[in-house]
Amino acid sequence: MTERFRFLADRPYEEMPELMNLAGLVVHASEGGGMSRGAIEAMASGKFLITSDIAPSKELIRDGENGLLFPVRNPELLAEKLLLAGGELQLRERLGWAARESVQDRSIEQSVESYERDFLSLSS
Repeated sequence: MTERFRFLADRPYEEMPELMNLAGLVVHASEGGGMSRGAIEAMASGKFLITSDIAPSKELIRDGENGLLFPVRNPELLAEKLLLAGGELQLRERLGWAARESVQDRSIEQSVESYERDFLSLSS
């Protein structure tokens, strides 16, 4: 897979706009917590997103419609989805544009409510 994909992690936020422009797809592999700001920015940029099926992701991603979901701690299925996406430019484009449309409709109030739920779940 390293021949077909370049894995970038823990990059400074200042590099994200340039990296997002270069990306063919974005992976958000989280075991919990809230929806990553980077994942939402990827969707807003029309990037194809593969994300773990944590609750906040399932609020935004409809598997196979505007991104792909994979079970937490399942690297085999993540690898399958990466290989599928890597070979299917039309799929990446179609789901990337659908992702963009789905977050464009998201209001600031919905984002605040989502962050508030995440914060409250951490404090209980």
